[in-house]
Amino acid sequence: METFIDHVDPKLLTGMDEIVVAGSNVMASGLDMARALARRTERSLARMGRTFPVQANTSKYINRLSDYLFAMARVAESSGGAAVPVPAPAVVSTPVSMPAGPVQKPQPISLGLAKQLIEGIEAFAKTQNKKAVIAVVNSEGNPIAVHVMDDAFLISFEVALKKAYTAVSVKMSTMELSRLVQPGQTFYGLQNLDRIVAFGGGVPLKIGDRIVGGLGISGGTGEEDHALCELGLRLFSELAAK
Repeated sequence: METFIDHVDPKLLTGMDEIVVAGSNVMASGLDMARALARRTERSLARMGRTFPVQANTSKYINRLSDYLFAMARVAESSGGAAVPVPAPAVVSTPVSMPAGPVQKPQPISLGLAKQLIEGIEAFAKTQNKKAVIAVVNSEGNPIAVHVMDDAFLISFEVALKKAYTAVSVKMSTMELSRLVQPGQTFYGLQNLDRIVAFGGGVPLKIGDRIVGGLGISGGTGEEDHALCELGLRLFSELAAK
């Protein structure tokens, strides 16, 4: 893209930082529309970067893409809609390092592992006189196992499943999500979706950096349920390492 921009007559690139009315032919108009979308994407990335990490190269690429589309539109406009010539980019030889062996993919959560996790959380919950429903789902949000402790609230069954599903869906704890659904925040309004729960008690289960499932606990306050989830994360890490 930089090579193309460097080859464009500088006289055609005046107004690159200004709003440009769509060109005088179909090709130029289409390129101007594409540039508008690139600029919108750049602004969206900037907003997202206030909450989530964004790779610097991604923002740089979108910025340069916007200028590239502008340059192509001006060339198309000056050539009356003829095909836009694109110079061949310089070829840079870059050594590629290959992995030493096959990459091991994390295995999905088995029923046995899910039951061990739930039983460990239940044992601790009993010492704290907690009565909860504990649910484990897979990476698609489908239930693997659900245990209902004696005298747990009836509604806790549905809520625990939704918490586990939510944690997998948004790839974060429901406690963290609860802060992001407040008015003016990134995910405001998401809590209104049918299967989404935005209060503490749901966490994604990971092996390495990959989410392999979700854990949902319901029976106390959001803070109490989240505390049990943190215990569950430590226990899951130990069980998955065996």
